Amino acid sequence: MVVILWTFTKLNWERMQKNQAGVHKSLGLSSPWEILKDAYDDANQLRRVTITCTDTSALECPMCEKRCPFYDLCTPRIWRHLDTYKYRTELTAQVPRVHCPEHGVRTILVPWALPSSRFTRDFEDYVLGWLQEASILAVSRQLDVGWKAISRIMGRAVERGFERR
Repeated sequence: MVVILWTFTKLNWERMQKNQAGVHKSLGLSSPWEILKDAYDDANQLRRVTITCTDTSALECPMCEKRCPFYDLCTPRIWRHLDTYKYRTELTAQVPRVHCPEHGVRTILVPWALPSSRFTRDFEDYVLGWLQEASILAVSRQLDVGWKAISRIMGRAVERGFERR
């Protein structure tokens, strides 16, 4: 019984380590961002990955990209990420704010999402792929996302397309 439990625990630990490494890589996380916690809620079929900023000494203003001093942390924000098996996956982070002499207090950019989006870049790309095959309503039902949110994702994609011109 002890051997079976140890093997099961070891396999779960290895699976969790692989999943964390996969999330770390897919989100483009590098210093100063680290995964603080990776928790599964079986009752709600939810996976919540908590990300933290480990070094606030080298942060940049999102407007001018100049190094600025750390100001404080925002209230925790949640971004929808690609589902993990049957689990809806959400990222949670308290994003640092900087005090820029030119632009005032600003929230820094995160590598996994576009400004003002509550979806990761990977999730938005997934939605856009679905939209090439199905209607907004069908995608909304399939991914459990409101049609207004899907419309905003489409709008951001169109803006990026115009910027590349």
